[in-house]
Amino acid sequence: MSVTHTQLGSCFLGNGQAYIYILYSRNQRALYVGQTSDQSGVVGRLCAHISQGGTLRTRLYDHGVDLNDVDDLTVFAYRLPDDPRYTGIDRAYREGVEYLVQKGLRLDTGALRPALVIVSNVTYNEAATQVSIQNTAQLVLEAFKTSYAALGA
Repeated sequence: MSVTHTQLGSCFLGNGQAYIYILYSRNQRALYVGQTSDQSGVVGRLCAHISQGGTLRTRLYDHGVDLNDVDDLTVFAYRLPDDPRYTGIDRAYREGVEYLVQKGLRLDTGALRPALVIVSNVTYNEAATQVSIQNTAQLVLEAFKTSYAALGA
C-alpha cells in the first residue's frame, strides 16, 4: 500500500493573504513559479493548476511530461507582506515579484543541482523596477535556494 504524507502550514489560508509559490518535481526536474491572493490560498490555486486544462498540467505537457506521471510534487509557498498592494485585487505587485523570482531562478538554474527546467511563464511589468518588489523577490529566492539545498536534490 502506498501512502502520501503531506504537511500543510498556513498556505491554505488565502483570505487577505498573498503568496509566491513554487511547484517542483525532482523526478521530472521541472519547476513552476506562480502567485496568488485567492481566498483558498496556495492549495486552492494548486487545485486549479492540476485540473484538466490547468496551467501546470498544460506547461508540463508542453515540455513532454504528463502530470499523471509526476509522483513527487513539492510545493513551496512564501507569504508576501501584509500590504494591500500585494493582497489586493490588482496583481501587479505579486506579478512583479513572480517575474523577478522566475528571472532569478532562470539565471541560477545552471548553479542549482540538479539542473531544473522552468516550465512557467510570466510577463515583465513595471512593478519589477521598484526596490521593495526587488527586495521581496530576493527574500523568496534565498528562502527557496535554502529549502532546495536542504532537499538533498
